[in-house]
Amino acid sequence: MSRLSRTVVAGMVLAAALAGCGPTPGGGPEGVFPTPPPTTTPPAVPAPTTAPAPTTAADPLVITADGIGPYVIGARADDLQAAGLLGDSTPIDPRNCPDLVGYLATGRYAGTLLLTVRHTILVEVSNGGGAETIHSPEGIHVGSTFDELRAAYGSRAVSVTNPAGLPGFTVAHGDRVLLFTGHPIRPGVGLIAAGMTDHTQATFLSGNHC
Repeated sequence: MSRLSRTVVAGMVLAAALAGCGPTPGGGPEGVFPTPPPTTTPPAVPAPTTAPAPTTAADPLVITADGIGPYVIGARADDLQAAGLLGDSTPIDPRNCPDLVGYLATGRYAGTLLLTVRHTILVEVSNGGGAETIHSPEGIHVGSTFDELRAAYGSRAVSVTNPAGLPGFTVAHGDRVLLFTGHPIRPGVGLIAAGMTDHTQATFLSGNHC
C-alpha cells in the first residue's frame, strides 16, 4: 500500500473513533463544556438584638446623700445661679461664718428645699416644708418614726445626738451623708438633710453653724 493510501485509511479510522465517542460528560454537545450554575450567597442573617431595658424616670422627690434633682452636692453656686436654680439668699451667720449663705430653691422645689452654700459650693440640701414631701430611697420622710428608719437602714444608720439633746441618725456615703434629725415638738423624723460630711454632720454634732 502506498504512503498516500495508508494516510487516507488512518484518517478514516480516526474519524470513526471520534464519531463513536458520543456526547461529552455532562450532557453537552461534543467539545462544548456546560456552564456551572451560578452560585448564590445566602442572605446575611442579622444578629439577634436585645431590646433595651425599660427605664424609669428618677423620682424628683427622692433625696440621697448626693442631693436631690438638679441640686447636686458639690455643685458650684455660679452654675446653679446661671441655670436659675437659686432664689433669694440670706447670710446664715455673717459674723462667724461669712462664707456661709442660705438660698431658697426655685421651680418645683420652691418652698420645699433649703440650700446651703459654703465658699461658693453647695454643701447641703434640706427639706423646708412645702406641699410636696421629699423622702429617702428607702421611703423615710418627715413624720416617719425612728423605728421605721431603723428597720429601713439597719446598721447603716448611726445614732447621733447634738449638744441640745436633739436625736438624729446619719447614713454615710463616702464624703457625703444623709442626716435625719428629730422634730422639736413631736417624735420621729423632723428634718432630712443631704450634704458634705464635714459640714452637715459636723455642724449637727457641734451645734455650730460653721
